[in-house]
Amino acid sequence: MDSTPEKELRRNQPPLKVYCLETERTQIIRNALATGKSVSEYMRNVSIGYRVQSNVNAEQARELIRLKGDMGRLGGLLKLLLSNEERFDGMTGERLQFATMKLLDEISENQKQVRSAIKDLIKN
Repeated sequence: MDSTPEKELRRNQPPLKVYCLETERTQIIRNALATGKSVSEYMRNVSIGYRVQSNVNAEQARELIRLKGDMGRLGGLLKLLLSNEERFDGMTGERLQFATMKLLDEISENQKQVRSAIKDLIKN
């Protein structure tokens, strides 16, 4: 971890004490970890009114974007399958039914992942 002059100046200053319950301490530490900051940096930023964003939310947002892309891809494949695309010519009804059911299962699983990711995002 590189040390900036500002950090060095801070280390030479007397620290502030904060009295809190053990549950509050645990929550503060958890919140600091979620933002990727030290407890000291997190508490300083919150105390002086900076908006602190969680790294977890950014990761969950990226996951939702990935899942949205997957849903688009699966929807496109289903559209091709249902539009009598030439590449499906010669497939038997049973093979087309299997391909369609497999695709619908993937879409259903993807929807479950999206719901789960949204619940996690809301919970945090």
